[in-house]
Amino acid sequence: LKVELNAVATAKPGEPLHISYKTDRPGKIVIFSVDQGILQVTSYKTPDPLAFYFRKCMLKVATALRVPPDVSLKTLFVPLLPFAVPP
Repeated sequence: LKVELNAVATAKPGEPLHISYKTDRPGKIVIFSVDQGILQVTSYKTPDPLAFYFRKCMLKVATALRVPPDVSLKTLFVPLLPFAVPP
């Protein structure tokens, strides 16, 4: 979705801020703003989304086995073992 915003570069307190937008296809957008002074007072660090998505992490594999209540695990795994003694 290509979005083109039209707004003034800076806004003064108490003055209305008019923003218009244009898109290449129908859609809705959400615009929010935060005063930079508030961010400085709270020592807020803007997160880096690229650092989150491209971080180094361990490869993981999760597996699960769902066994119906009327089947025992012994009947499932004993035939798989070549050295298993028949029950």
